[in-house]
Amino acid sequence: MWDIAFIISMWVYWFSEGCTEGYTFASSKRRKENKLICGRIGEGVAKVDYHAWRLGENIGTVGAIVFAFLSLAEPLNFALILAGSWLTGVWIYERALNYVFCGKVWDENKTEYHLLGWVIKLSKFKENLLYGGIGGGLLVAGAIV
Repeated sequence: MWDIAFIISMWVYWFSEGCTEGYTFASSKRRKENKLICGRIGEGVAKVDYHAWRLGENIGTVGAIVFAFLSLAEPLNFALILAGSWLTGVWIYERALNYVFCGKVWDENKTEYHLLGWVIKLSKFKENLLYGGIGGGLLVAGAIV
């Protein structure tokens, strides 16, 4: 039971992070048109403002810490659940960020990531396979191993 609460907390964090990060990089037009996040209530069509999503990030983080502590899973199972919820969470994050930033859950025109001087080429297939597929597989493995 605590492991499910842990996974949900991770997903709440990542979805909230995707909304706030998408808002940060979105054009002023997308900031007003998207239905997930607005700067302040009344400034766009969304019913949830930026700081409410930041609160979602905090709730997800604190929930993940508390439920990890309460988990009764064996260390290997919990490691699989942690890795799986992290990867599927990043997949959820990408969907939220894409929607807020460009209005599409599946962005066809992503640029590469730049991280610590590395350039990481993006591929929708790799992204979905790695984050969604392998992450989901790790969650299942964590539940049955």
